[in-house]
Amino acid sequence: MPFSLSLLMLMTGPAPSAWAVQRFENLTSVSQAYTTGYEHRVFTETSQTEAKEAFRPEAEREREAVISEEEAERDKDIWRYRHSITHGSTYDSNNGSDRNDPKDELSHFEALYLGMTRRQEHSYVDLFYSVAYTHQVGDEKSNDLLHTPGITWGYNLGRLNLTFSNTFSPKKSSVPGDREELAAVASSTTQRVTAVSDTFSADAAYRFSPKLNMSFKFATALSYLPTASNALGASNFSTLNYTYTPSLTYRWTPKTQFALSWPYDVADYYRGGFLGSKTSTPTIGITTLFRAKTRLSAQAGWWNIDYDRHELATQDGFLYSLALSRKLTPKITATASMTSRPAADVLSSNALDPAVGSSRTTSYGLDLEWELRRNFSLAAGVSAGYYESDRLVTRTDFDNPTQTFTRYNETQLYEWSASLNWAVRPDWTALLGYQYTNQNASFTDNETQNYRTVASLSGQF
Repeated sequence: MPFSLSLLMLMTGPAPSAWAVQRFENLTSVSQAYTTGYEHRVFTETSQTEAKEAFRPEAEREREAVISEEEAERDKDIWRYRHSITHGSTYDSNNGSDRNDPKDELSHFEALYLGMTRRQEHSYVDLFYSVAYTHQVGDEKSNDLLHTPGITWGYNLGRLNLTFSNTFSPKKSSVPGDREELAAVASSTTQRVTAVSDTFSADAAYRFSPKLNMSFKFATALSYLPTASNALGASNFSTLNYTYTPSLTYRWTPKTQFALSWPYDVADYYRGGFLGSKTSTPTIGITTLFRAKTRLSAQAGWWNIDYDRHELATQDGFLYSLALSRKLTPKITATASMTSRPAADVLSSNALDPAVGSSRTTSYGLDLEWELRRNFSLAAGVSAGYYESDRLVTRTDFDNPTQTFTRYNETQLYEWSASLNWAVRPDWTALLGYQYTNQNASFTDNETQNYRTVASLSGQF
């Protein structure tokens, strides 16, 4: 990415998404990263955004590139400030995902983002601070405050770009989702895990030619789970991850690009946990544009995790993702997507008797965006996700405690959503949306249904 364009992305701050499902999840200070289908939703949203950019006329993109170069030159050696605010309200018909005793909840979300950037001849620095607060009207014990300061520093040496960044959060809450070992140590009050979080990355990118680029990224991620905010024993699942990622991109033609990547992650459970591991995930991907109206993004690779404790079996498997976007008319764009990824399935949270199996989540989705007018757009999507595990689980029947069943642990998740997005002013956007979720499972106590209605207003200034 050109130096001035990467700087422009920092200057403009976080851009609100026009797509429904991911935007719903953003209207809370609680992370949903461990929930079924989350990776698929992020992949789909990213593919949609990239496709929308690729479908723009080449002349328009070149004109904006020239403008960004001029703005970067004009703003050299001065501080540039940007701020954004967001307010959102969400009604959830089954906030606790309880099958037999669903409780509805109305929550309000406020977020403030403050940033400042300074560019010099060969370097730039970006400072930001964000704070987000979620207030639940009926269950005030689950109110959540998240604040995150961060810094990014970049240096340009012609063909070589160096980037260093760090973000910190003293209290980051997450829904345990598919991570049963985290669910076992989540707070009994909020059913969440709360961590002290810090992430650092150092990235070196070298441009060999206009077609060939190579980079190497080193990252660390600290997640400390204090017992005071979680259940007893939570600190055993505190982690310090070290990730090394070499990557290579080659632009074969103006419309086709190949990418190779090989992340290698070392997970250190430094508080005495039993899941220390090394994970390798080599992947190859391709993106290509057909006749300016169809874009294909595909990735395939192999996942392997090797545990430090010899009694834990090595897990591995094939992973892939695919997104096909098509501009059906000048105002309607459709994206079909599919992802499948293996993961480790922790069978026991007892450090004295550990057991690990394998699981796989496969998701399918279809999303549409219709530009009704220049400042109005309608987004709609449907998805189906399937979580499968190789383990047999024995549980008492939720409806009849005198019976027990032994089955494979499986989940099917079906969702559909729609949202209306309105650009009220050039720097202000409003959202009105609806989402329905139906989860089926091997055991009835894991089956839930709920719907969410959201409204939000966000602005940059």
